Amino acid sequence: MLLARGPEGYARLSRALAEAHLAGGEKGRPAFDLADLAGRLRHRVSTPRAFATSPEIMLYDSPPGGLDPATATPIMDLVIKLRDCSHVSALLATHRLQDGYLLATHAWDDAMQASRWTSEGARHTSFLLLRHCRAIFDGSAAELRRDADPYVREFLS
Repeated sequence: MLLARGPEGYARLSRALAEAHLAGGEKGRPAFDLADLAGRLRHRVSTPRAFATSPEIMLYDSPPGGLDPATATPIMDLVIKLRDCSHVSALLATHRLQDGYLLATHAWDDAMQASRWTSEGARHTSFLLLRHCRAIFDGSAAELRRDADPYVREFLS
């Protein structure tokens, strides 16, 4: 079960679950037992569960991986919102280039209550590509698009 200790812990957990559209239990607890969740919903709960501890850095391992687009979009919006509104550094490990670009080019818009594309892109966002456990690229989204390395070009195509 997802637990929170004390009033502050309950409030953080309640906010995190509400952000992921999973609220409904008493005192900030979910209306379900984590052990009973199917894989896809368990995956959806992992981000608010980790955020409830007030981290400075969040490591995401392909957060929308295996989710349908209707579920993946709110999860990526949550990642962007946590980064921009709560100032939680986000480290995203993924094989899905679209998720990296989304994180690099979108910012949270409070008025829309969703992420939106911004011409400046997300500040301080960079890509690190690994091949055979070695870094072959480290730079911005724009630099990635211009890189001439054959492996990078294949990855982007």
